[in-house]
Amino acid sequence: MGRVTRRDAVAIILVALVCGIVSALPPLDFIHRWSIDALTALRWEVFGMRHDPASAPVVVVAIDEETYQTPPFKGSPTLTWTTEIGRVLTAVIDGGAKVVGFDIVFPASIEQSELPFGDDLLGARVRGFDRAFLRSLAMGSSAGKVVLGEVLGGDRPSPGQRIAVAQQKNIRALNVYLDPDDVVRKVPLTFPSDGKRVPSMALELASRALNAEPALAEDGSVALAGYRIPGVVPNTLTLNFDGGGNDVPTFSFADLRACVERNNADFFRREFTGKIVIFGTVLNSEDRKLTSKRFATGLDGSRAARCALPPAPPVAGQFKRSSIAGVYAWRLGRDCPPEYRPKNDAETEALKKEADFAFKQAFAFCPYSPEAVYRYVNFLLNYNRLDDALIVAKRNTIAHTLDQSFSHFKLIGPVEAIDGNRRVGRYYLFLAQRGRRLP
Repeated sequence: MGRVTRRDAVAIILVALVCGIVSALPPLDFIHRWSIDALTALRWEVFGMRHDPASAPVVVVAIDEETYQTPPFKGSPTLTWTTEIGRVLTAVIDGGAKVVGFDIVFPASIEQSELPFGDDLLGARVRGFDRAFLRSLAMGSSAGKVVLGEVLGGDRPSPGQRIAVAQQKNIRALNVYLDPDDVVRKVPLTFPSDGKRVPSMALELASRALNAEPALAEDGSVALAGYRIPGVVPNTLTLNFDGGGNDVPTFSFADLRACVERNNADFFRREFTGKIVIFGTVLNSEDRKLTSKRFATGLDGSRAARCALPPAPPVAGQFKRSSIAGVYAWRLGRDCPPEYRPKNDAETEALKKEADFAFKQAFAFCPYSPEAVYRYVNFLLNYNRLDDALIVAKRNTIAHTLDQSFSHFKLIGPVEAIDGNRRVGRYYLFLAQRGRRLP
């Protein structure tokens, strides 16, 4: 018996070694990437929100869809918003924020415009337009409380803004790492500049909030306030999201501007004292990046405490789980601009697999969602996967009968009975979306 036990132990060790070696092979790197996404989603589904958003050390001031639809911003280009941005920035700093970072770049100023305007240029006619904004930047940066963002190899703040914040002393890079599947799962901690390592925006904000200089080691590791930042890849931080759409309090810029108009300094002290504040955008179609949180998302929006304006209703088109898969499917479709389409067959197949996986996730999380089923079935039909499409539709039927909030559904009979394969899937889901009772 002992000999058999030893043999079994040796076999187990050999199997474990083989599995470990195989899993470490480069062709299987995608499994490690997907495992991060899957575990993030699983933790969110099982445990939900693990922290009170009010205790979050970071808050976001969002230039959102509501801002674009609210006077005085409605109909005005963002170049003309600088005065109001400066006023809100000053109120946030006076409210006790530890540091403010700009995750949005204004690369030009209306004062630089060379468009003719009467007998002069438009820029010359509005000279001094940005003065209030530049004054706010200068005052905040001189106190070490303002950091502007730039994109290495891309947009930089306008010349006036760079001067106001003392050039690179208060400007940090916003670049992030993209994995081969175009998903962000880690961020850089430092960037090389003039022979030395300069903190990224994320590390700089944390450093200033803790009032501690980062300790940079030769092996690429970074320590901050005595804590060594973990990371499998040197000089990076792996993202670790909670999940959902409310984990970080997000304030609408439109509401904060109205709050400044009311001179409600108490609100700013109550909401921003001791916080790291990030100015950025939360829009439906701009600056979207997929992250390891892609299967643990919630509706985007500015749902933090309000000061002056009533809460805005959810905006149609806000991203949900199935919308992540929709982004992939859109890149495979005819409506996608050529620059965003896959460049070869290998990229096309890889994107199909990503889209299929994302649709499966959306369907698994909510099998009775008409949106998730409709989009997944039509994705499958577009690639002649009729059998898979029918399986999804039938499972959706079962889910509907188990969920009392929906009408009972019965799958329409043979596929050939309704004008071809593709038509039947779409007709079935068309009825399902409207809650009609089928015979």
